[in-house]
Amino acid sequence: MVSFPSRNLRIVMVNSPPILNSPPIAPNGTRIASTWSNSKGMDLSHRLDRAATTAQIVKVLDYQKRHKLTLTATVNQPKLTQWRKTEDEHRALLESGQGSMRRNNSVMHPNLEKALAIWCTQALEQNTTIITDVLRLKGQQLADKLEIRDFAFSNGWLQGFKIRYSRDSCSSEKVDAKTREEERKRVVDLTNKYDPSDIFNMDETGLFYAMRPSTGLARNGRNGVKMNKTRITFAFTVNANGSERLPPFIIGSTAKPRSFNKKPPSYYNHYYRSNKKAWMTGELYVEWLKARDLELRSKGRKVQLWLDVFSGHTRDVDSFTNIEVHYFALNMT
Repeated sequence: MVSFPSRNLRIVMVNSPPILNSPPIAPNGTRIASTWSNSKGMDLSHRLDRAATTAQIVKVLDYQKRHKLTLTATVNQPKLTQWRKTEDEHRALLESGQGSMRRNNSVMHPNLEKALAIWCTQALEQNTTIITDVLRLKGQQLADKLEIRDFAFSNGWLQGFKIRYSRDSCSSEKVDAKTREEERKRVVDLTNKYDPSDIFNMDETGLFYAMRPSTGLARNGRNGVKMNKTRITFAFTVNANGSERLPPFIIGSTAKPRSFNKKPPSYYNHYYRSNKKAWMTGELYVEWLKARDLELRSKGRKVQLWLDVFSGHTRDVDSFTNIEVHYFALNMT
């Protein structure tokens, strides 16, 4: 029945046929995942583009073959095409009892990531701080050498790269379980000779006290500013049971900072040295070791010191009588 009032148009539908198995309608300009299950029993309530298990992949492929349907609400077409190409592999995994296995997304340019990771490792061994903009620029340079065109070094890609190659070390070297176990055994065998109070570990960190925040609040986009990379390096040393912490070794860029008020560094209970870049160098490292060895010799005490592999940690330290120096294997810290 349709009625037309005098002023307002009003349409009333009577005995409208029911619409079965209809997915929800998305607002204009949006796309939503389907939240319904059809009559064939295939659950379309979740998108499977990411982190799909082997069993889920095989189920989707079987369903699509039987019913010749496009499952865009559940899986996008490029992903479905990729699954079809590796269908035999997925079915073999399912038959071997690995139905719950989740496949990792493949890397688009593995050679580029490997080259960038090697550069990161070398830069960090020189105690260089790598910020995101520098990482993006180096990636673009390597991409040009590898003849990789039209690749956007987006923030998302950079974040994924940091996750894949360790966010802290930015290293691509992956240590297998056998190597880790061998290193663990080596460390245990060497440290068993000493009491935990006589086993020390020293490591450096940088303080960029003059650097501005990289982000902030603004009504509109603003041009970036050049980062001030003025730094101070701190080297902290503590024993295995935490009962003793040595005075921090501080490296600045000024020989006699005004903040010392003409007092020696020992007055503030720290060991201070300086160079142009405020970095740990082999000369400063050996000088610090000599001072510690002389102090231990006067006390008749012998200790063990563990450090990471770094160009500033020179290995020419066999002349010390009261400090036994060892280095962790590469990529173990």
